[in-house]
Amino acid sequence: MSYAISTPHTHVSLEADTHGLYVLDRAYSHEWLTGNRLLKLTVEAGQVWDGASVPRWCWSIIRPGGLILGPSLIHDVIYEHGGRPANLERWDGQEASWKPCTDSIGRLRADKLFARMIRQVGLPSYKASVAYRAVRVFGASHWG
Repeated sequence: MSYAISTPHTHVSLEADTHGLYVLDRAYSHEWLTGNRLLKLTVEAGQVWDGASVPRWCWSIIRPGGLILGPSLIHDVIYEHGGRPANLERWDGQEASWKPCTDSIGRLRADKLFARMIRQVGLPSYKASVAYRAVRVFGASHWG
């Protein structure tokens, strides 16, 4: 089955495999402002992930696919690398270019970014709140 990830900046199609996993078919980037820094995380084509890890009993509130795929991808990559994803960059305004960023993104920041991205793709705030609380409570065992 084919899906699409759309954010205000990016539209990416992907394929769901037979095991319920998603495979990114081309690079996907998300930019966000944190404090006074503009950061960008690029996820390379071929990345495999399970979408949002939403228990089936919560699907009436928030489904694991659809609009939440982009936020779940970025969140999962940050978690997978313990807050130090390889393709994290910061905007250097003086040189007007992206530079590698060695900053660590803590769990709290990753979870807040996830909730913000959910709101940005158009899901209601209460769904973002539910998703945020779920990753705060159950996400620690998946960090790093």
